[in-house]
Amino acid sequence: MSINHKYDSYILSKEWKIKRKQALDFHGDFCSQCKSKKDLHVHHKTYANLGNEPMEDLVILCRDCHYVEHNPYLKVQEELKLETQVQTKQSTLGSLLMFVIIAISIYLWVGLLRIR
Repeated sequence: MSINHKYDSYILSKEWKIKRKQALDFHGDFCSQCKSKKDLHVHHKTYANLGNEPMEDLVILCRDCHYVEHNPYLKVQEELKLETQVQTKQSTLGSLLMFVIIAISIYLWVGLLRIR
């Protein structure tokens, strides 16, 4: 029996439904990548233990993250997108911090002028 046929049969089985539920209970009912709780998949890290998977062989992913996991080119694009988002947030925080420092400086300067 080919691995694809074995996999397809297993994924439709009662045993997989039980294992899938156990994986969600064990790992949590959210995507391990983006923390989404929508459209969750249980992804096999390896098929070596198909039908007798330890929990370490399984990971919870949402549909989008699962698709990216199976398409390495998209995975690189997603990592670049996340890196850009982090840089944007850092830049925004830096600008906000600079604004606060300037505002406090002006407030203190105006306060010193009133004292004189």
